[in-house]
Amino acid sequence: MEEQGEESVGQIEQAYKHPPPPGPAPYHYFLTSYGGPGDPVSGNTPACGGKAVNGAWYYSTGAYSFGCNSKLRLRANGKCVVVKVVDNGPADWVESKVQAKCGGTGYVIDASPPVSQHLFGTTSAGWSDCFAIEVTPVDAAAATGPVACGAEQPAQPAQPAQPEQPEQPEQPGQPEQPGRGGFIGDACGGSDQCSTGPCFAEGEGFPAGMCTQPCSELCPDQPGKPTTFCVTAPWGNEGFCHSRCDWDLHAQTGCRDGYDCVNMARHDHPEVRRNVCVPAGNTYGTMIAPATREGDLPNPEQLSVQGGCSMTGQTPPAGLWILALLLLVALRRRG
Repeated sequence: MEEQGEESVGQIEQAYKHPPPPGPAPYHYFLTSYGGPGDPVSGNTPACGGKAVNGAWYYSTGAYSFGCNSKLRLRANGKCVVVKVVDNGPADWVESKVQAKCGGTGYVIDASPPVSQHLFGTTSAGWSDCFAIEVTPVDAAAATGPVACGAEQPAQPAQPAQPEQPEQPEQPGQPEQPGRGGFIGDACGGSDQCSTGPCFAEGEGFPAGMCTQPCSELCPDQPGKPTTFCVTAPWGNEGFCHSRCDWDLHAQTGCRDGYDCVNMARHDHPEVRRNVCVPAGNTYGTMIAPATREGDLPNPEQLSVQGGCSMTGQTPPAGLWILALLLLVALRRRG
């Protein structure tokens, strides 16, 4: 069996031909020191080239695992230092003995004496000291030396080059979509396009969507838009605003495409009715009645009678019945 330190080149190379431990950083290593006064390798040119490993600056091994000239942040005892990776190693027997005594993977970072001085207060860190450290790759532009822990940003992995995308053919013009700020009754593709509140979607039975607003009795109006009215929603006892029929804005039907003009009661006030625009079809079921011939009739303040009957089928006021009875009595007396 060979004596320690006399391993063949192949055996020594095995020491550093391994990746970092599995999982994300920080990685768990042990620290030893090399270079500096009294060390036979002091003054040698490291494997990655550049300045000599003379113990006068912050360098370390780890070239196979992390790459030449990469930067590592080493942390222990609440202190951190950044080193430049310039060399391979350590020897195979070092990591084997560290693993046997200290546990874990036994992986070792061999660094300059100033590193162990900063982290552990000694310039001579040996494998038998079991000086545990946390190792995190940091940006290659980071300055070496002691740093505040957390001050250096972890190194970002290089992103693979993206293949050039083929030029896309020009798309045909799309119909203009309703923008943010739609008012009650306007088309919408989502609530973010309504200035008033939610958007009742096409999938809910509202063609091209419809901006609305919750209400209990009254709804706001806006110049240039149809007057609004609060009706009961078809799915429960909730009031929502609709636009009223407006033949000045929609000459054919009083409503925009996909909507019918019908007569409905105000939410929680069945005595007040108006002509409003609702989705064509049966979305509102029995809640609707045909639009009245005189716009917003019937209403208590607007009842009209022709030939003794209400145009809306409602019973005329009692005073009209008395008047009709008096006329009938007068005609009989004259006869």
